[in-house]
Amino acid sequence: MYTTSPPKQPPSDLPIEDDSQHEDAPEKMLSFDDFADSIIEEAKTHTTQGIEAEPSIDISEHILNNTPSATEDTPKDSTFFDDFADMTVEEAKINGHVLGTEPTQPNMELPEPNLNGTPSTIEEVKVNRHDESSYVEEAVEQAIEPAKLAPSMPLRQVSSSTSIRLLLKDIFQRTLQYGLLPNVSAEPTTVGTDGGTPCWKVTISLDELGISASGHGSRRMLAEVAASIQFDLMLSSPEASAKLETFPRTDLTSEKAWEIIQSYCKIMSLPFAEIRKDVTRIAPDLYESRLFLGEKQLGEPAVTTVKALSSSISPLMLAHGIIKGRSDLWPAAPENPFQAKLVVGVVRMEKLQRFIKAAKYYLTMKPGRVSDASSRRSYYKIHENDGQPLKENAFVHQHKGVKSILAGLPFPPSTTRMLILAASIKCLEPAIILAALGKHGVYRRLAPGEEYSAGFMDTYTKNTVHGDHSDIILLFQRLRNMQKNPKTKDALVAGGAFDNFDPNSIRSLSAAARDIERILRSASLVGYPGQELNIQPLDSELQVRMEPYGGQLNTNSTKMGIVRHLMALGFGHNIAQYGYGTLAPGAEPELRVGSQTVHIGSPLRAPMNPRQLQKNLEKGPLVVLSGTSEHPDGHGLSAEYSSPISTWQAVLFGENLSLAEDTKVPALPSAAQLVVNGWLPVLVKSDALGVSDYEIRDIVMEARDVLHRAMRKATQDYVQHSWTSLELYDLLKGLPTDVIMNTKKQNTALDKAVKREEGDTIEGKNNDALVEDANVLPLDPKAVSEDDEFEFTES
Repeated sequence: MYTTSPPKQPPSDLPIEDDSQHEDAPEKMLSFDDFADSIIEEAKTHTTQGIEAEPSIDISEHILNNTPSATEDTPKDSTFFDDFADMTVEEAKINGHVLGTEPTQPNMELPEPNLNGTPSTIEEVKVNRHDESSYVEEAVEQAIEPAKLAPSMPLRQVSSSTSIRLLLKDIFQRTLQYGLLPNVSAEPTTVGTDGGTPCWKVTISLDELGISASGHGSRRMLAEVAASIQFDLMLSSPEASAKLETFPRTDLTSEKAWEIIQSYCKIMSLPFAEIRKDVTRIAPDLYESRLFLGEKQLGEPAVTTVKALSSSISPLMLAHGIIKGRSDLWPAAPENPFQAKLVVGVVRMEKLQRFIKAAKYYLTMKPGRVSDASSRRSYYKIHENDGQPLKENAFVHQHKGVKSILAGLPFPPSTTRMLILAASIKCLEPAIILAALGKHGVYRRLAPGEEYSAGFMDTYTKNTVHGDHSDIILLFQRLRNMQKNPKTKDALVAGGAFDNFDPNSIRSLSAAARDIERILRSASLVGYPGQELNIQPLDSELQVRMEPYGGQLNTNSTKMGIVRHLMALGFGHNIAQYGYGTLAPGAEPELRVGSQTVHIGSPLRAPMNPRQLQKNLEKGPLVVLSGTSEHPDGHGLSAEYSSPISTWQAVLFGENLSLAEDTKVPALPSAAQLVVNGWLPVLVKSDALGVSDYEIRDIVMEARDVLHRAMRKATQDYVQHSWTSLELYDLLKGLPTDVIMNTKKQNTALDKAVKREEGDTIEGKNNDALVEDANVLPLDPKAVSEDDEFEFTES
């Protein structure tokens, strides 16, 4: 933030009587004495009660007609602040202002926010005044009271501040609200002729707005104040204000800064109570403030000429570094919860190898009836218009290529794969609803002054973990359950949130789902529904079809884990990552696809507290998006819905996976990496003794390869032979993508809500009821058993 060049010739702290010391200053600047004269004179002119309303400094004899603007070069005959100080002090004495011969040292300590007894150890530093500049600083502060500044002063009004010396803090707070951090640098220089007079030069710049201001002074503090005033005027210009409004607000204040630091410590499992602040005096008029956690320094030091200013800026700088993802605060390592990663130990590695073996055995199976009655799969009887079923051994598409059939469907390739795979494992309705969502906004928009019901916010709390898609999928099941059993707990809970859905949007969604079902039916990929009856619960305008979309292709019990597998497969090209800006209080969750920011249209978007965010990050910092398009203002992407997925799901089901060395993503030393969609690095870490990270990476790549081959086989068997694959359903259900090993946590209320939600299923029956339907070879007995659970570390 603050850089200082080594002095060529240390400038004196004493006043310099050289009237030409600002000559040939290269930057566009305005000396502080002229600014002070101008502001005080305008304060007199624009004060409604007159300058006599309360004691002030009388400098009426000064001529201000030729006062330069903030964009003009400094005139050669301008004086330094020290000269103005002597003159103003003398005039203050003449006009009867009580300054005293022994001025009281002003208390510049700012109160720190008290967050749960946050310790703040600050080394006290005494400042001895060697000249009368402290008198004039008090006088100038009294003269430039905010109440005396007219709000309509063009480009002359300095931001309201309790002290002109703390104007830099006000600048920081204003820019940090938009996520922007000014850069402040200082260096000794010379001005004037004949070798020049030593002085200080301070520059404040903000590249995002394209503004930069410099100030000179015989002392560093004077140069800092002069630069702050110039920068403040530039920041208040209409052009800069318009640019600021294009940046998202972060609500970053001094109090919020400590909240961000506390959230950072919670996410990173650091002891927030052990943070301390050290303020030291490193030069006669220079202070440095640092934040420490134990012996480790957090962020960069804040260096200014005022002790209180340095102390108050350091938390703001650290909070800004946290939400902007500084590499020293967020290392590319497994301990960073925002870092996508896979961690595999010995047990996890062995179970992953067993999954590979079971999937390879599945690839050897062929559709068709044999004598062994222990099979778990069967033909699916597709009904024609006459209602007569086809023969069970009929190969309905045997003379037509599978690729040509799938290419003839009017869906994106990833959506087609999702639909056919869901049909092959008899979980079709979730896939149809996911495909039908598109850009339909299903939630009712509020009228002015209206608020969402408590049931809606309860839905959001659970959707923080499960996402938008699962809530909409479960809506159809809950409406049907409510119709059948209106007094059940599930129906009562769901009914509280029904009013927040827009009935017209739900009807549009249902119509889109029927169109998808009709297209699949015309391609002989699904059967005809038994009935077209709609249900409408009492006291609700919502209507859904009684029979699930896809009909009999919904007989398996569909857990939310399966739904997320389908989402990762269908929207694998739209994987986004949580950004560090999610920690900013009052800010909506930050999502990014590469360097593009994602704007979510769902009203379920709301700030996430640290506990909700931590719950999401346990499985990984990734989500899938649907209903995406370019944002209208050209800044990033728009998406209607987002749902969290695990890092394992992104790696195993995502559309594109490659090695780091095959992409432009920088490789990390001593770490294996995979890259999702060409931009998202995933760390692969081995916890198995004697097994390298790269060997684990190869095992993960093999698991992905055999899984995709198994899904292609299931798709081909279904399209070509109308053959459902319940063995693949078992493999998908047993995937360890949502399991976290060796983690015992307190069962909070949110955890219980999540557990109930995980137990929700799409209407269907257990696949054990279908055993009698099938007759093919069983799985290898040495492969994965039904009761065995895969266990992996995944984040």
